[in-house]
Amino acid sequence: MKVADLFDQVAKQDPTLGPTLNNSRLAVNQEFVDAATVTLTPTDEVAIIPPVSGG
Repeated sequence: MKVADLFDQVAKQDPTLGPTLNNSRLAVNQEFVDAATVTLTPTDEVAIIPPVSGG
């Protein structure tokens, strides 16, 4: 599955998340995924990390 496809599915559930997802990162099983595609299993923990700032 492409990461973009996963984000698209999430945006279909809540269209207000679309702009945020464009700048978000994906983590699978508590590790960031940098690849364009990811293989998920039913037991994987998936987290979408929105952009953050701070100092």
